[in-house]
Amino acid sequence: MVAVRLLDDRHAVGWACAAFTAGAGVGALASFEAFSGIGLLVRAAAGGGGAVTLAIALAVAGSIGEARRVPIRPQIRRQVPEPWRRVLPLPLACLLYGMLLGLGFTTFVMSWVYWALAGVCVALADPALGLAAGIGFGLGRALPILGLAPVAERSCGLRLLELMGERPAVLAYARLGGAASLGLVAVALILGGAPARGAAPVARAPGAVAVSRVARAGRDAAGREAQGRAVSTPIASPATDPSAGQGDLAWQVPGQSGVLLRAGQQIPLPGANPALGGPYLAVRNGDAVTILDRATLKALQTITAPGAGALAVSATWLVYRRLTPAASELHAVPLPAGAPDRVVASSQGLEQLGRPALDGSTLVYDRAGAAASTLEAVDVSGGPVRVLHRSKRVSFLNPSVLGNQLLYERLTYCVQEVRLGTLDQSGSDRLVTLVGGPGARDRGYDPGHTHQGSEPSQCPARFGGLAPAELWTTSLSPTAAFLTELGPGPGGAPARLVSVPL
Repeated sequence: MVAVRLLDDRHAVGWACAAFTAGAGVGALASFEAFSGIGLLVRAAAGGGGAVTLAIALAVAGSIGEARRVPIRPQIRRQVPEPWRRVLPLPLACLLYGMLLGLGFTTFVMSWVYWALAGVCVALADPALGLAAGIGFGLGRALPILGLAPVAERSCGLRLLELMGERPAVLAYARLGGAASLGLVAVALILGGAPARGAAPVARAPGAVAVSRVARAGRDAAGREAQGRAVSTPIASPATDPSAGQGDLAWQVPGQSGVLLRAGQQIPLPGANPALGGPYLAVRNGDAVTILDRATLKALQTITAPGAGALAVSATWLVYRRLTPAASELHAVPLPAGAPDRVVASSQGLEQLGRPALDGSTLVYDRAGAAASTLEAVDVSGGPVRVLHRSKRVSFLNPSVLGNQLLYERLTYCVQEVRLGTLDQSGSDRLVTLVGGPGARDRGYDPGHTHQGSEPSQCPARFGGLAPAELWTTSLSPTAAFLTELGPGPGGAPARLVSVPL
């Protein structure tokens, strides 16, 4: 909304109001004549059958939306440039404000009336109708300014501005008026355009196909979500950091030692951060990593690994992550140990390296930084680093590797996905499971005040709130994906381990 200040010079107010009215009229006429012109182009290309029926449907839909105060979607978040009123002469600023508001689609849209009338103009493709709609819309934009500008700095004017800007009921009543006006448009079209309704199926077909595709996509996404949640099988709680290998499964009990699950029996392990790979099982005790025979759990050798944390092991290599206040590093040690370890990956600046995953000599890990999130792979026996996935908007975390298969998590604001792809990136990655995002947006406005300009969540309704769990570390076997689920909040449910069949 643009409010024209009351100046000592009454003529300046008059010029400002006239300029705003002219700008609103020009903008509205340009907008609705353009919609009518688009309609003419569409009619020339596809024929005009069913135009009146489509226009009636749009008017009725807009009327219902206004009466029920349905939020406008998609919404335009842009407002008019406020600095214009300080750097430009007031009449020129008001002229430009009027043009932007008259165009309609260049600022926040507060009513379905605009979009419904735009659709009617496109459907009927009548320049005379576009002229009438433009005049009406332009006057609708200008009348509140013409009424408020002369009293804007008086107590009554300030009260009216407060009511319009802060009380949702004012906008609600205005939308009811818009609903009534669209209803009258629908009635006029019904009374005046009935003979043209016979060919309605031709005009409806493209829209019906689009709606069908959208509905089908929504059902598919909902079905994948329901399937992912339904087939997840709890394994242990509290438990984190799974590691699978040759029918066994190991995990870390938070604050305690590791556990090995074998043939349905849980076996306590002599150390933390257990990792399975090849014939080995590795555990950590302080700065020492013990390599156990996986079959007998007999200690084979101990490797000094200062600052070691998360582990990964294969038949030929041990990899451990070392965290320092300034950096994170991944160190590789050949097995059986006979050569000093070496750094195969390190962080830079604010970056952090994730938990390592190893198969043979192929190491995969995530790199989280301020600029981007990446999944990387490297041959620890020697070779360049390969970037498997990279994004500035999406987080890629917690990969696992088995042969050429790559399991990883893909996080957006709206959704957490677990996907299965390949190291050579052949073919499309497959969705394994998904849940809602790890965060939620508040309403963006206080109770009893307008929500104009607020930023509600743009996520689908089923992902609009906080997810019941945050997905964390993973492991991969030939038949299942193993995931850590972290309960939300400091007082939430303990971390648990689940499996999802592949």
